[in-house]
Amino acid sequence: MFKIIEMSARLPGPLAGALMQQQGDQVTRLEISDRPDPFKNQSPDETLFNFWYGSFSAGKEIVTCPDDQKGQLLLELAPNHHGLILSHHLSNQQIITQLKESFKESSKEGLAKKSFVVLELCSSKDHRPIHDINALAESKMLAWHLALQADSAIPFAPFLPVAGVYFANQIATRFYRLLAQAAVKKEFLHERIYLDQANTNLSSLLFPAQDPFVTLHSGAFPCYGVYQLKENKYLAVGAIEPHFWKTFVELFGMPQFLHQQFDKSPSIKSSIAQQLQSFPLEKVREIVADNSACLSLI
Repeated sequence: MFKIIEMSARLPGPLAGALMQQQGDQVTRLEISDRPDPFKNQSPDETLFNFWYGSFSAGKEIVTCPDDQKGQLLLELAPNHHGLILSHHLSNQQIITQLKESFKESSKEGLAKKSFVVLELCSSKDHRPIHDINALAESKMLAWHLALQADSAIPFAPFLPVAGVYFANQIATRFYRLLAQAAVKKEFLHERIYLDQANTNLSSLLFPAQDPFVTLHSGAFPCYGVYQLKENKYLAVGAIEPHFWKTFVELFGMPQFLHQQFDKSPSIKSSIAQQLQSFPLEKVREIVADNSACLSLI
């Protein structure tokens, strides 16, 4: 079990700490009383921010101090912890230097040589302030999302902060790598990790360089997508395999679509949608509950 100090706000850092806590690590969250987390005590219209703050903080030891005392507190906490995750800020640079000097001094004094890791969270390599939607736009992932809404003057933004969620996973992964590396060499390690770079790397793995187009996962085919039912309910269909598609069309009395599993014609998908909307909701519930054809009721 690692003991980790987390001093960051909003989503990526706190979520990374929560993910590491789920792995059994002990996380101490340092909050700055005169610079509170923007997700804390948000307006009622932003209830998801409030939920995230509570969810990411649950189970962590919360320590609070004024901004001008954080350096001294971190120097006191560091000897009993394996590492620190903190947001990039000008005032934190001196603290990182002090932590490194303190580590060197303890080694000179003949104390048991330990290791310590500092991972600094940065928005972009060129020091521009960016948010989730900017990282998605610059990594080209947003372009693929917008390809679904080409006819909309005001398209919907992505439902979840995908860039921040992926960045949180990268933070936790990088931190574990640094912890292992530092433990072997018994040294102080300090690295920076960047929101824009992390998502650009992910985008290069997921999307080709060509212009965006509609794919299976974005609803190109009738066998994979979401269909509206009665009473504002929806059916998620993931019948990619031929035997799942065969089961799906048979269960809903649509044998005429057996060979249209990967048909891109909008009329096919529209016809299936109309037929599904005519089904009694209770019948759909029975079908979903009694069969394994990658169907889920929403």
